[in-house]
Amino acid sequence: MTYAPPSGWTETFTGDTSGRIRALFHIKVDCSRIRNADQLRKVDKPYDASRCSSCARV
Repeated sequence: MTYAPPSGWTETFTGDTSGRIRALFHIKVDCSRIRNADQLRKVDKPYDASRCSSCARV
């Protein structure tokens, strides 16, 4: 069985004090951990974005 990555949304934001841009992958557009809905971008695959710990439980 091959792995089929889920589709969803990536949210980009400034991560820490270094000013580095980070991406967080959400499966649900109404996830409670979304910081800024204006930064969501629909994607077919999460690629290298970290997966949201709240959405990962789904």
